[in-house]
Amino acid sequence: MQKLTPVQDKASQSNSLIHLILIDRNEIMRYGIRTILEKTSEFHIICEAASPESLPASQPGEIADIIVWAIGPDETNLLNIQQKLAQRFTNAKLMLLASGIEEQTLLSISQTTGASCLMKEVKATELTQSLRMLNTGAQVFFSSCSTFPLEKVNQVSDSDLTTDFGSLTKKERKLVEMIALGHTNKEIAMTMNVSEKTIKNYVSKIFSKLHVTRRSQVAALFGAGKI
Repeated sequence: MQKLTPVQDKASQSNSLIHLILIDRNEIMRYGIRTILEKTSEFHIICEAASPESLPASQPGEIADIIVWAIGPDETNLLNIQQKLAQRFTNAKLMLLASGIEEQTLLSISQTTGASCLMKEVKATELTQSLRMLNTGAQVFFSSCSTFPLEKVNQVSDSDLTTDFGSLTKKERKLVEMIALGHTNKEIAMTMNVSEKTIKNYVSKIFSKLHVTRRSQVAALFGAGKI
């Protein structure tokens, strides 16, 4: 793992360079991404680590424009970790690389955190182009290799905001958070040690109280701080 240090060389100080932090548990994947990005003269990887927790301590003058974080289907506490990264790297944007995660989970993550998302199968040219777009402030989702349409990622409509938040119980609010983080009914049931049917009934009640019909709407409301 590289030490996270201030950018000191003249080339790195250029405003045209995009400074990246690369996080991936798979060392080979990190090598592949690093190789792709180093072929260009636009990106400068200032640090890489196996996980957010293993990033080295903060250094004076550290710079990061984008954090590229490869997540897996068993990743937990995504929202909490993202918030900690945002507190440390206040100006950095987040690009999630995902594999083996269902559509709903990926959508929930993007709407909850405001992060951009690509599938790990993304082509090299798409990755570099997406990072360029992200650096300009655009939010980027998925790629041409994904069957998940961009049109599904939308804002909460005014009708979605006509909700009865106050009637949510403490348990229902916990369920809302887990739904927003992309957990399935089966995963929630295992966590809470109840049947999947029980969770399904809870989710139906939550939908009714929030006046929504989709889990993505719950995630969007939660991410917007409306719940």
